[in-house]
Amino acid sequence: MWKAKLRKILLLLSLTYCGYYGHCSCYGCRTFCGSTLTPRSVQKRANLGSSAEAASFLPSIEVLEDLGFYAWQPPSRPTKGMGQVTADDIRDGLETDDQVNQLALKDVKLPVSFRELRPQRTSAGSFPFHGGMMACLHVAAKRVDLQDIDFLIGGSILAFLCEKGKKNAMYLAQKCPGTNIVVMSKHKTYEQNFGQRGFQFERLVTGQEMYGLHDLTTHEHLQLLRIGKFRVLVTAEVDAVDDQGRPVEIKSGDPRFFGIKEMLQMISSGSQLLIHPYTKQLEVMEILRKPIEDLAHQAGSEELQKMDG
Repeated sequence: MWKAKLRKILLLLSLTYCGYYGHCSCYGCRTFCGSTLTPRSVQKRANLGSSAEAASFLPSIEVLEDLGFYAWQPPSRPTKGMGQVTADDIRDGLETDDQVNQLALKDVKLPVSFRELRPQRTSAGSFPFHGGMMACLHVAAKRVDLQDIDFLIGGSILAFLCEKGKKNAMYLAQKCPGTNIVVMSKHKTYEQNFGQRGFQFERLVTGQEMYGLHDLTTHEHLQLLRIGKFRVLVTAEVDAVDDQGRPVEIKSGDPRFFGIKEMLQMISSGSQLLIHPYTKQLEVMEILRKPIEDLAHQAGSEELQKMDG
């Protein structure tokens, strides 16, 4: 299913003058392409084997290269649309040597209770809290030959490619000037409350203060995949890494409802393992591990084959 969608998007972009699919506001690619940003260093890359294993349940996806991590630290700049973001804005927020939070399960003392915390609200999906695809392009340009890339996609795009798009959801696609890359991402600006249970649990298992303020730094994992005949760069947020530097997904929801959506998130980030709590009402009684194989089993072979077609 997703290979057909990629071909359709390429055709639409080749036929339209303005170079976008659906309703689009500029990603700021022109700003990136005219800049001379230079990252200071490259964080140690995740194990390629872990990323490849995460994608092994969908034969049409092949992990070609692990391109490591990078971080976005919101700079002290005013909120603006991504089309107005400059190279200096990206330079101020991008960090390529900031370490991803590591799981600290041995330090967790249970049981512990979720609390109703004072809201910690930010405008997620907008600058300065989000660096957009420009930040990813900047990092990718130093780690891979962009002339060999067909698509750059955000982590949620895998779900879009293999399922019907959600009503009222907006997916943007734009050709990056100076390259043949089609940049695709989900366009969504919303208010994020870091006082919610999911973020409390994330802080708990990464050794931070469960009821404290959330670190607004986000970490992304960059991978080069082959989807069908296309070479696709995928950037996806990483919740944490294990003691071997492998990405780990963290969820606080009911595991009975985990399925394809969570599995695709894990493939996007290169995660093999999902960490979630066993709770009684508001109390976390136990912290459990769920390998991606279990999610694939829950999805079922027929559904996976349909999605991979």
